Amino acid sequence: MARLQLNKLEKIYGGGFKAVHGIDLDVQDGEFMVLVGPSGCAKSTTLRMIAGLEEVTAGEIRIGERIVNALPPGKRRIAMVFQNYALYPHMKVRSNLAFGLRLAHVPKAERDAAVDEVARILEIEPLLDRLPKQLSGGQAQRVALGRALIKKPEVFLFDEPLSNLDAKLRASMRVRITQLHKRLKAEGMSSTVVYVTHDQTEAMTMGDRICVMKDGHIMQVATPKELYDRPANLFVAGFIGSPEMNVMDGQISDGAFHIGTQSVALDAGLMQRLQSRPDQAAFGIRPQHLRLSGHDGLRARLQSVEFMGHEVYLHAELDGHQITSVATAADYEAIGTDDDAIHLTPEPGQGHVFDRHNGTNVSLPVAV
Repeated sequence: MARLQLNKLEKIYGGGFKAVHGIDLDVQDGEFMVLVGPSGCAKSTTLRMIAGLEEVTAGEIRIGERIVNALPPGKRRIAMVFQNYALYPHMKVRSNLAFGLRLAHVPKAERDAAVDEVARILEIEPLLDRLPKQLSGGQAQRVALGRALIKKPEVFLFDEPLSNLDAKLRASMRVRITQLHKRLKAEGMSSTVVYVTHDQTEAMTMGDRICVMKDGHIMQVATPKELYDRPANLFVAGFIGSPEMNVMDGQISDGAFHIGTQSVALDAGLMQRLQSRPDQAAFGIRPQHLRLSGHDGLRARLQSVEFMGHEVYLHAELDGHQITSVATAADYEAIGTDDDAIHLTPEPGQGHVFDRHNGTNVSLPVAV
């Protein structure tokens, strides 16, 4: 059993600074949960409290059936993979992998068998007799992952483990880690993961669910698709998705959202979903859902174009708002521009309405 529960968890440092504000989070047995947010949002602090490396000010951490607040890290049945690998430089890979088992007085034959098994799973058998200085970044990260895996923990904790790798290697390691998680889960082994990153690409491609944090608060916990399609508030809407969601201030009346001198018709389904009609509202639409059209739709002044291969990012100004549209290169070449003027049409059913007072997405369906 490797369910992880955080109940009203708080962290207050000396001087009264409150880093974590009574958060609740339920990570199911075998789930890959990603904590994501900007620097300073307390995601690493939260992870360190789970690991026992930071003292909990208030609240409860439960792993399985045990409350672990008072337990030292070695008694929590967790394993942590750090950003800097933390390998012992004077030990060969084999000894690095076996070190924790040796401290636990596991017999040598059993240690050797465990090392061989982990090396096979992570495809690092040829590295066993190398020193850490003889490893590439990706190889060192796999050894660090193996040292965590060999402990057979109830919960794996990852603290930005890929941030020191180049972009190509990060992509490769993302796949390796997610494949390893699926393999462990399929084989009935402990596979509950809490993974901290500031990179939304890692979060969206790796997590079963994602916990978006800001200033020590949880803004939303949901699947990657739900975060993208149904952001709970303006922060999540702007943080998740690349390019970020377009947000334009305006007013709602007569079945339309009015942006300056222009308006967007709101479909009947969206109007029915509106929980309230805020006096200060914002209309949000993702760049991928703002289509380049011929002479219909919203008129904007094109400012710059980014060619991304098969896609084109169009950056424009619309009644005082900076907006972005993603079009295929073929559509852009076919439609072109008229004196830097472009016309953009929101896809039906893809718009969101936010309350500017509190940032809430008031156009989401009300939970029953």
